[in-house]
Amino acid sequence: MKAFIGACFSDGNTIETRMSKAKRKFIRIEMLVVRQKFQGQRFMRKMLDEVYELADKAGVPVILDTDDKDKSARYEHLGMKLDRVRNCGEKFHMYDLIRE
Repeated sequence: MKAFIGACFSDGNTIETRMSKAKRKFIRIEMLVVRQKFQGQRFMRKMLDEVYELADKAGVPVILDTDDKDKSARYEHLGMKLDRVRNCGEKFHMYDLIRE
């Protein structure tokens, strides 16, 4: 686990760390889960739209990261932009996303 975490930070810091160092305010999504029985009913989009509205009112970006390429693509489809991909070792990556 220590090697994995070290590898994730070897290419540079997370998007959260970079934003904090730049003294930029932001909203960070830690975890967004839709139970299987509710999937396909646009709940993820509705939740993100609520967060986007809050961020727009505050004039701040929304950030998140995920370790899954498919989830990253889903977030991009829902308005996020891929900021960068961090290599966390053999076959593992972290996808940093932002919505400005």
